[in-house]
Amino acid sequence: MRRIFFAFVFITILLPLIIGNDVIASDETNLPVVEQTIQELQTGAIAPDFTIRDVDTNISYTLSTLLSKGKTVFIDNWATWCGPCKASLPFLQDIYSIYPQDVVTMISIDESPSDTLEIVQQTRKSDDMDWVVSFNASDTIQDDYMVSGIPTFYAVDPDGTISWSKAGYLDEWKPQMLEDLKAVLPADTVDPVIEEASVTSGTEFSIFYPEVTIYANITDNWKATDATLILDNGDDVIQYDLSLRVKDGYDLINQNVSLDPMMLYGHNAVDLKIQVKDYYENSAIETFMLNLTSYVDTGAPVINAYSYNVTIVDENKFNVEVYLDVTEDLLIVEANMYLHKGTTLVKTAVFSEYNITHMKAIVYSMFYVDGQPSEYTIKVEVIDAAGNIVELELIIEDNPENTSFGTLGIIISAIIVIGLTFRKRKR
Repeated sequence: MRRIFFAFVFITILLPLIIGNDVIASDETNLPVVEQTIQELQTGAIAPDFTIRDVDTNISYTLSTLLSKGKTVFIDNWATWCGPCKASLPFLQDIYSIYPQDVVTMISIDESPSDTLEIVQQTRKSDDMDWVVSFNASDTIQDDYMVSGIPTFYAVDPDGTISWSKAGYLDEWKPQMLEDLKAVLPADTVDPVIEEASVTSGTEFSIFYPEVTIYANITDNWKATDATLILDNGDDVIQYDLSLRVKDGYDLINQNVSLDPMMLYGHNAVDLKIQVKDYYENSAIETFMLNLTSYVDTGAPVINAYSYNVTIVDENKFNVEVYLDVTEDLLIVEANMYLHKGTTLVKTAVFSEYNITHMKAIVYSMFYVDGQPSEYTIKVEVIDAAGNIVELELIIEDNPENTSFGTLGIIISAIIVIGLTFRKRKR
């Protein structure tokens, strides 16, 4: 009796852990199956013919008939109770959205004896399985295709041969599976078409108000997948992602985009390009020229007020917070802070809060520093679009506690240096 008990424990508990691989479900008990034991039909085999009915429309589909019409057929063997089958739904939905049904017909076949027609219909609706879904508890098709674990997928070419098969599913497999299918399923060779495209801007459009409205209708024989607005000023290029919305069979772009003012500064005109790509990298481009007003920068930014707080954390650590109120006649583009210990640069930071409306900024940053405050000096620089720089040097007093100061610099010394060094921003 004792041996029987331990044998039972081994079979029910330890054996699944030893062979455990839950990427494939074998039956309604959802026990794992070792992937290497799967003996499904392989690439190059002739796909057995079958006829199935859709669970909702009751329309019949015969494999040989679909193939004779030049279609590729993608077969998904699944069941409603199968966890890996549920996990594979985004993969199936991607295929369904990429490939038109008159090019690739997708069929999900449930032959689990523990399922019912009502359960399959309910699952199909709740999981948005918009392709052909069938239910047949006879196991006939899965036997013919030698399916011993689900999900198992097949791609069948119009000549009736299996061009791709895969048993089991994990989310991390999805990119490679889609890439593999891209090589065997029919390819899209037609470029999208951009129709009725326009780029408009308000009467106040400038580097201070750089918003444009993008509109276009996109047609594609399959499906456009990516839309981009490209801003080209002749020196640099920057891209903005555009949203595609399906409407009445068209992929529609209609949205506002705020352009980078630094890309506009110093230019009388820039090019805006609407680019659309599909899944197979076919593309279309429409180009517009946007006229600008030329602006001249007349001087460096001005630091109107500044303050700092030093908080002692312990005897060997303190925090430094720096605030600046800055104005500029044209365009502030950068604000940095540098912390020196003697002549050594210890830390560099871009101001973490940079609330800016082009001509006015309230900037802020914080450092966490080891040592004593009197060992450090702070240097701040603010740069405008023309490369004018205003610099401020702060000498921290001994053992301060939440100390602040204004433009007069009563308890610290401040040196403001104005430079005119043009800094071209790289992209």
